[in-house]
Amino acid sequence: MNAEAAASPEKPDVLAGGRFDWLTFAIWLPASALLGGLGAWVAVEGQFYFAPLLLFPILVGIGVGAMNVGLMRLAQMGNRQTAVLGAVVAAAVAVCGQHYLDYRHDAAAIQQRNDAVKGAPALLLQDLPQPPASLAEYMRRQAAEGRPLGKSVVLKGWAAWTSWGVDALLVLAASLLMVIPATRQPYCNKCRSW
Repeated sequence: MNAEAAASPEKPDVLAGGRFDWLTFAIWLPASALLGGLGAWVAVEGQFYFAPLLLFPILVGIGVGAMNVGLMRLAQMGNRQTAVLGAVVAAAVAVCGQHYLDYRHDAAAIQQRNDAVKGAPALLLQDLPQPPASLAEYMRRQAAEGRPLGKSVVLKGWAAWTSWGVDALLVLAASLLMVIPATRQPYCNKCRSW
């Protein structure tokens, strides 16, 4: 089949991705961010039960990508560039969201412990750890304390940051490996469906 026949008005080109639409774009990115937030929440809850090194971020990325593909099919959104950008946004929110939710959990636990000993002498109270004031401070503390990789290996400082970066790239790659093949499926711009 030649290019002229494929683009003829009688036969819509179903091999091309969906046309770009600003309204769809404006709705899709926040929806993808919400999916990323849901993925972060599931990851934080699940990390206490099953979080093998390297495999866990891949599973998070697969989950976030699968949710994006599911929403893409449900909403009949077919623009490839919008779908890929949505997957990137969802992966970024999932990665940052995991750290943010851990920060909120740890800060609340420290504050709860501090509140439990409020009646103690002032000398004891001054040695209590204070909750981190921000996510950035929490991340700096976590990097200084180190990220345990096993019983005897703890990554500290730049090594901890590097390991978090590798995790983020694994989440992104796994998410894109779910979304990109799904966007290559035939999409009809005339009936706006897969």
